[in-house]
Amino acid sequence: MSQKYARLLRDQDQVEHFLSDVLEMDTKSLPGIDYKIVQGEMGLIDLDIRAQTLDNTKFRDRNYKDEKSRWVLRQQIIDELLHLQRPADDDAICLGTGGALPLTSLASAKQAFLLIGLPASGKSGIANLISDAYKAIILDSDFAKRKLPEYANYMHGATVVHEESSQIVFNFKDNPNNIESVWQTSLKSGHNLVIPKIGQNASSILQLTEKLTDLGYQVHLTLVSLLKREATIRAVHRFYETKRYVPLGLIFDGYGNDPCLTYHLLKNRMPERFVSFGAISTNVPKGDKPFSIDLTKGNPAEQFEYRKNVLI
Repeated sequence: MSQKYARLLRDQDQVEHFLSDVLEMDTKSLPGIDYKIVQGEMGLIDLDIRAQTLDNTKFRDRNYKDEKSRWVLRQQIIDELLHLQRPADDDAICLGTGGALPLTSLASAKQAFLLIGLPASGKSGIANLISDAYKAIILDSDFAKRKLPEYANYMHGATVVHEESSQIVFNFKDNPNNIESVWQTSLKSGHNLVIPKIGQNASSILQLTEKLTDLGYQVHLTLVSLLKREATIRAVHRFYETKRYVPLGLIFDGYGNDPCLTYHLLKNRMPERFVSFGAISTNVPKGDKPFSIDLTKGNPAEQFEYRKNVLI
């Protein structure tokens, strides 16, 4: 979340230009959105993003301020993610409610489904479908974020819990209590996995794939295909509805169309590293079902209607 990005949206002139001229958005249905975006951006400027709840008490909920209570909280979150089913709506996940298990049973067939795509591209919905269809646990730091109390305490709660939520799911770097992360426990049991990522960097996806392959997993790569303009527009609407701000410049300028590039680079240059490939387009009207635009046998994209001659 601390990645640098070029676009400034710190006053109404900048926001108006971005929404109207760059995104070509009609914002009549979003009254006051320009003010809200400026507030969101200014809040990030004022926020000391180095004060992560992982190792700093500045923003920690007072009920979980000290290290002892913090480790108890982390263990509770791990236990809930590993033992509770995912609710129908991911936004309902909070401490004490909802986990990362599929609505079906959980299988241990060592199948890993890497899902890449931009924020607001519809990746979470696709991940849920794959989880249920393939009886896989979802390893997503966003689930842990929602369980950390600071996520709801602040407009930028997702930013201050970013590092902590990631380590809860994927391994603690400093772990005096030797607590197993969701990742460690799942791998030991050979659980089927759905792992949503942005996919900005092909090398990091390849490294993750090699780790899983070394542990005996078959790895499938699936792209949620939505270009940066459409994803950013959806992020604007999501912010208006939820009041939780993700920097629009990070999506449009920072991540850009890199997930699509990563997918095609890996498919064309490293095809032997993956069992299957698939791309699912979510560039459809709200409520319509996505469709697949690229597919090899055995990929979760098989669940969707295949349309030929669609590039993105």
